[in-house]
Amino acid sequence: MFNYNFTIATKIKLALVLFAALTLTAILYLNISIRQNSEISASQKNLVDGQLGYVDTQSTFLSEQKISLGQLELSNKLAASFSSVRFWLYDLSVSWLNESEENFESAKEETEALLVELEKLDSDAAKEISGNLEIFCEKMLEAVDAYVDGNRVLGNSFVAQSRTVGLEIDNRLAGLLAVSQKSVSNTNEKVDSAALLLSTSATDIDLSVDVVVSNNDRLETAAIVSLIVIVILSLGFGFVLINTIIPPIDRIKNTLLLIESNSDLTISTSAESNDELGVTGRALNGMVAKFKHTIENLADMSLQLHSAADHTAEVMNKSSEEVFAQQDSTDQVAAAINEMSHTVQEVAENTVYATDSANIANEAAKDGHDVVVETIQVMNDLSTKVDEACDVISTVSKESTSIGGVLEVIRGISEQTNLLALNAAIEAARAGDSGRGFAVVADEVRTLAQRTHESTAEIQSVIERLQKGASIAVTVMEEGKVTAKKAVEQSESAGEALEAITTAVSKITEVNFQIASAAEEQSAATDEINRRVHHINETATTTSEAIRATASACKEQQELSRKLEGLVNQFKIK
Repeated sequence: MFNYNFTIATKIKLALVLFAALTLTAILYLNISIRQNSEISASQKNLVDGQLGYVDTQSTFLSEQKISLGQLELSNKLAASFSSVRFWLYDLSVSWLNESEENFESAKEETEALLVELEKLDSDAAKEISGNLEIFCEKMLEAVDAYVDGNRVLGNSFVAQSRTVGLEIDNRLAGLLAVSQKSVSNTNEKVDSAALLLSTSATDIDLSVDVVVSNNDRLETAAIVSLIVIVILSLGFGFVLINTIIPPIDRIKNTLLLIESNSDLTISTSAESNDELGVTGRALNGMVAKFKHTIENLADMSLQLHSAADHTAEVMNKSSEEVFAQQDSTDQVAAAINEMSHTVQEVAENTVYATDSANIANEAAKDGHDVVVETIQVMNDLSTKVDEACDVISTVSKESTSIGGVLEVIRGISEQTNLLALNAAIEAARAGDSGRGFAVVADEVRTLAQRTHESTAEIQSVIERLQKGASIAVTVMEEGKVTAKKAVEQSESAGEALEAITTAVSKITEVNFQIASAAEEQSAATDEINRRVHHINETATTTSEAIRATASACKEQQELSRKLEGLVNQFKIK
């Protein structure tokens, strides 16, 4: 049955079918036997239920019997207790002893206690007997009192009355006793009948138990036989399965151990059967072949990886050098930008200074213009009064002296203007190309200041000649008039020059403001450039760190490629 070409699954299925058939047969037999036992157990259960019913019935009858016996006993005790009461009352009526009275009281209390118990069973009888007992005791005690008083007739009358009541009590107790005896007799019969039924049921249960025991013995025998057969078949199946499966498994195991111990991927296992182990062996051979091919490819890729890692390391080294050079360049640019920022700040400060100087020059030019206007007015007055010069030579001399003072003022203004123009030229030279226009204006202002200085010198010379020639003023009046006119013209020219200076100074002030604004904008732009250069420097530093990390990773990659090559070399693939 276990052909060599059968698959393991087929062999196992055939064995399992046989095993299942035998197991099913045993289970069917056991099921039939268990069903029979179940039916017997069901009938036995019915018998037990019936027996339990009989037991309950008998228990009920026994309870009734117990009650009847208790009632009978209570009736007997009441009769005896009442007899004791009657006895001690009769004894008291005769002897008048305290002991008899005490015994009477004790017997009465016992009788009343028994009546309380009777009331639980028969309240009517208890009330009737209790009432008659009180009457009986009352009559007897009255009889005792009559006897004590010596009235025997009255005492006998009370005794007779009490005797009648006592007879009623006796009759009532006798009736209770008869009823109790009859109840006890009936319950005894019921108990006996229930006991007979219970005995019959027990006999039937014993018979069913015997049948169950017999069936259980047969069931146990069948179970043992089935178990022995199953064990034998299991052992046989296991033996055949071991001889079928273990050798191929050993071959596969030995092949795997050889491959594992020698790392030799050229080893293969024999797989000639068509079962699962044969398929597994052929799959193992195919897997080893694929693994061998993979290891070969992995060896080639390891070499390529090592070469690529070397090339990457070289590139990273070059990149690192270039980044370092770039970082140095950005440092130099940052330093230059900082210097340019300081220069721009100095230009802004100098521009402010030039603006202040221009404002001062403007004020001075305005003052010079006012002086020139006054000079023109004086010279006009001088021209109108030339004809009267003869009469006022002394006055003219004094006025010429005043004119000399004014000329000193104009000379001072001219020198100050010249100095301011020189300073403006110096500041324009410092400003470079942006200050060329400012330098031209400063040169013109300096020229005008020089001309003003020369004019004031000439005027001074004229005044001196005028003072020296005061004695011949009449003869040279015409010359003085001409000279006065020239002085007026020169004063007007000086006024115009001063107005030009004022205008130029105003333009210089505006230019200074423009230069200051441009300097501030250039300073802001320089700060922005400086910030961006610092950012570039930081980026270069980060890039340098990344390149160093990449170089380190390349070294690790080279190390890993060498380790991978070592692992690949552990396998024998040729």
